[in-house]
Amino acid sequence: MKDQAENLRNHTEMHHAKFIAIMSGKGGVGKSIFSLNYALSISKSGFKVLLIDFDIGMGNIDVLMGQSASHSIVDVLINNISLATVTEQGPFQLDYIGGGSALNQSIQFDRFTFEKFQKEFDHVQKKYDLVIFDMGAGINLQYIDVLLSMDEIFIVTTYEPTSIMDAYSMVKFLLLKNHEMHINVIMNRSTGHNNSKEFQKRLKNTVQQFLKKEIQVLGSIPDDKYVVKSVLEQEPLVIKYPTAAASIAIHKIASRQFGLTYVPRKLSFLERFKKRLLN
Repeated sequence: MKDQAENLRNHTEMHHAKFIAIMSGKGGVGKSIFSLNYALSISKSGFKVLLIDFDIGMGNIDVLMGQSASHSIVDVLINNISLATVTEQGPFQLDYIGGGSALNQSIQFDRFTFEKFQKEFDHVQKKYDLVIFDMGAGINLQYIDVLLSMDEIFIVTTYEPTSIMDAYSMVKFLLLKNHEMHINVIMNRSTGHNNSKEFQKRLKNTVQQFLKKEIQVLGSIPDDKYVVKSVLEQEPLVIKYPTAAASIAIHKIASRQFGLTYVPRKLSFLERFKKRLLN
């Protein structure tokens, strides 16, 4: 797999990373747990991955790994600290940037902050194969241009009716802003007794019927006691319990979705972001 990752980087003269935002309509659905373990699954396969905790002021990616990030992405854009300085390393050579814990922190994107963002992330999109933004729950309109510039959006939901409705509302909002967005859904905490295939089909059909867009359900992750154990032990699930049902499901999603067939779009993430923000 490492040879395949290297071949992917060498395949294009203008290599730039794939940018993914992972979101949820509400908190408590397992979004950050999925983000971390998905990133680790891909990093373990030899790809260069950067995970950014973009839940500004309420980040917990570092805590899930039993670590403590000394900086956050806010330090890069507001406090003029270099991206290299704030980037930490987790297991499997996963690079990550913490989200911070100060609730009064936020980023207002304007021409100045974008120029700083562009300067730092120009190197990022050349260095990495995949950059993952673990967003806060819901949609923060301050960061809408960041979201709409992504290569793909992942929405994590559970099978609870309210969670599915929140996920649909989020899909609708994003598609009304940009109907070309590539949106995927992750169904989390399947119990095996909730007609998961039927729920997935119903969600896809509803989006197709009312929003005239096809979305992909990348997979279903079972409700697994080892997820809770890994959180309490502050060790990532795919490392501590690699044979757990949820670990296997996440690995399958990672293997199936991020692969070897990715063809970069004509405009990079930064080029799309600049076009949205400054035009």
